[in-house]
Amino acid sequence: MTRDHVPAVVTYAADGTSDLRHLGVLGHVSGVQYGSVMPGGDDQFQCTLQLPRLYRDPALTPGRIVAVNLSGTVVYKGRLDRPTPSSDDTGWSLTAHGSGSYGDDFRAIWSTYTVSNVITQAIARGLQWTLGPVASGVNYSQVNDSASQSVTDFLNAVSDTASLTWMVDQPGSVLTVQAIPTAVTRLLVTTHAAAPDLVNYINDLYVRYQSSPDGGATAAVFALTHSQLAASVTAHGRTEEYDDLSTYGQLTSTSAQSWASGALAKYVSASFSQQFTVTYGQYLTTGGEPVDLPNERAGEVVQLVLAAGGFGGEIAPTWPITFPVGAVSYDVDTATLTVTPHQAVLSNFSGLLGVLHAPTKPKKKPPVRKKRPAPHHRRR
Repeated sequence: MTRDHVPAVVTYAADGTSDLRHLGVLGHVSGVQYGSVMPGGDDQFQCTLQLPRLYRDPALTPGRIVAVNLSGTVVYKGRLDRPTPSSDDTGWSLTAHGSGSYGDDFRAIWSTYTVSNVITQAIARGLQWTLGPVASGVNYSQVNDSASQSVTDFLNAVSDTASLTWMVDQPGSVLTVQAIPTAVTRLLVTTHAAAPDLVNYINDLYVRYQSSPDGGATAAVFALTHSQLAASVTAHGRTEEYDDLSTYGQLTSTSAQSWASGALAKYVSASFSQQFTVTYGQYLTTGGEPVDLPNERAGEVVQLVLAAGGFGGEIAPTWPITFPVGAVSYDVDTATLTVTPHQAVLSNFSGLLGVLHAPTKPKKKPPVRKKRPAPHHRRR
């Protein structure tokens, strides 16, 4: 990596535009690490700024915006946490939480329960995002009270059950709600055989749901529907599972089936729990060109290329092995990129269903009736 490709770290005032200050002007910056996740966006940042522990500068004020610039392009943005001076006087430890987590600080306030309405209102209140494309098929069936969720929880709720994901991308902190990517965009050359965790091929999910409500004299009616992965059934045979959505109130057959389809689409029977650490030349475009590692983000789709290893090192139901990238972290000092597969946590089907289930709204308790005091009988 040439000197022109060494990222520069700067901070801005909390508004994200004014009072630009270069940390490299204040002191030597080392240990720079930053990355992104999917869903989300820019994640954690850390570095060490070598300054005396008694030194104070406005650039280190908590809440300022940290930006990492690479050849004039912003590749990371986050909000500065409280800096910590080292006890041995070697410098200040700086951390930040990325722009992908800004939604944690804002409530999902809406007049109509849509991504556009929630995000537009939050942006008007100060959320430093830009609203980008929103994929069709977002699941708005489980409406939550205005302000009862954070913006992050709202985005997870309306995208997870529809087998979508969301990302806040740079430059510009642009929010996009999209399908989980599947088309290969990167080749990862590894010298270690990668064995995925192989679990049950669950490919047909039955769900129980309430098709009509309790009408007082008429009892609620419940029905059963299902969704399946036809290609998996053909390849591996049928493996069925069940889930109960009856506590969610009245649902249409289409909504219940859509929920089942979303759960199956997110589940993978063979996934990777290991991380891959790559150096320049090991992470390539599909045309074989090395990519600029400091500029890489989560959301790419990797195809593994085994450069060396024993015969039979790969264990997978299909070939070639591909996976969406769920997280990347770049280390400036070592010039290495850590790549984490997106679907590693989705191979436990019961755990996946627990994540996808939104909390049910508590039923209103009937008013407490005060008991009349027992009559006192006087003895005659």
